[in-house]
Amino acid sequence: MRKIAPLIIILTLILICGCQKANKEPDKEGVISMTGTVRFVDLESGFYGIVADDGNHYDPINLDKKFQVEGMRVRFEAKTRKDVATYHMWGTPIEVIKIEKMK
Repeated sequence: MRKIAPLIIILTLILICGCQKANKEPDKEGVISMTGTVRFVDLESGFYGIVADDGNHYDPINLDKKFQVEGMRVRFEAKTRKDVATYHMWGTPIEVIKIEKMK
């Protein structure tokens, strides 16, 4: 029993350190870079989404108000958020990392 206790403590510390390191490093998985058009979607109470040039629909959870303009062409980088569910039920939820208006 005395030999097992230090082993459990060591394994617990390794597990804790491993989890902390994973949370500090940025996760590049699920990051997309695209161009598209901002669209007002008249569902529920209405919201702004992005229709990418490849036809995919994206539902940004943090789209800045200055980009909430119907028909605005944008270039954006975002992380797909599979851990988020929206009531919009339109497109893939994304968290915008970087966005700019295209000329």
